[in-house]
Amino acid sequence: CIPIVIGFVVVKTKYLDAGVRDPLSKIIARVLFPILMFCIFLNPDISVGQIWDSRYLLLTAVGWVVVSFLIGIAAAKLLKLDRRRGPVFFILLGMSNVTYMGLPLCVALFGEQLGQLGVALVSLAGHIAMWTLGVYLMGRYSAEPGKKGFRLKAAFTPVTVAILAAIVLKVAGLRLPDLVYAPLHTLGNVTPQLALVYIGVIIATSDFSVVYKSREVPIFLCMKLLLLPLLFGLVMNLLGRLYLPEDYRQLLMIEYSTSAMISLTPFFREYGYDDDFAGQLVFTSIALNIATLPLIMFVNSLY
Repeated sequence: CIPIVIGFVVVKTKYLDAGVRDPLSKIIARVLFPILMFCIFLNPDISVGQIWDSRYLLLTAVGWVVVSFLIGIAAAKLLKLDRRRGPVFFILLGMSNVTYMGLPLCVALFGEQLGQLGVALVSLAGHIAMWTLGVYLMGRYSAEPGKKGFRLKAAFTPVTVAILAAIVLKVAGLRLPDLVYAPLHTLGNVTPQLALVYIGVIIATSDFSVVYKSREVPIFLCMKLLLLPLLFGLVMNLLGRLYLPEDYRQLLMIEYSTSAMISLTPFFREYGYDDDFAGQLVFTSIALNIATLPLIMFVNSLY
C-alpha cells in the first residue's frame, strides 16, 4: 500500500503535476517492463532441465491462464464491455499477482528452493500465455467492426521482443555476465513498485466513485478472488492429484488465489486501453485479497 499512497499524495499535494501519469506509464511499459520480462525468462537459477522436469506444473499453469482468459472473454461479452475495457477485464482475470504476492508466501510455506522455482515457472507460464494468445485475443476483441482483429506485427511489442531474446539465449545455453545481468535484474524489480506508484497516481487523477456505481468491478472481484480460485481448487483435487504432487497443487492454488497483476496497468495505457478501469480492478483486488486468499485456502482444505 505504501507505494500507492506515495503516488496518490505526490499528485494530490501537487508536488508532481498530474501530467506525470503519461511519461510514467511510458517508462514502465517501454523500458522497465521489458527488462523485467527479459530477466524472468533468462533467470540463471532456472535451467532448461529444471523447466523440463517441472513441465506438468508449467503446462497446468499455462492451461489455467488460457481457461481464465476464455471465461473472462465470455463474461466481458455478457457485460457488453467496450473495446477499451473488455481486454482489460479478461486479461486481468487471467493474469494474477503470482510473483510479488505469491513469492513470499510460497517461499515461507514450501522453502526457498521449491518456492522460488515454482513461482518462477508459474510466472513464466503466465507470460507465455499472455504474450501469445493474450495479445491475439486482445486484438480480436478490440477490433473495429469490419476490420481484422489481429496483425502479426502487433505481437512484436518491446515486451515480446525482450522475451524472445531471453528464450534464444536460454536455449542456446548462453548467460549474461553478472556485470550486465545484475543491474538489469535490479532495474526490472523496480517495475512492480513503480507500477504501484502509478496506480496511486491513477487514483489521484480518477473519479473512483464510479467503482461503487459499476457492476463490472464487483463481478470481476467475485470471479477473480472467489469463483475462479474455487473452480481451480476443485479441478486440482479431482484431476491434479493424478499427475501433480501435493506441494505443487498447493503452490498453484496460492498463486491463482492472488489479486490481479500489478505491472500490466501502464501497458494498457500505452496501447490505448482503459487504464483507469485497470487501476480500479487492480487496486480493489489487492485490498480484498488480504481476506479472500486465506478464505480460499481454508475452503480448499475442506475438499
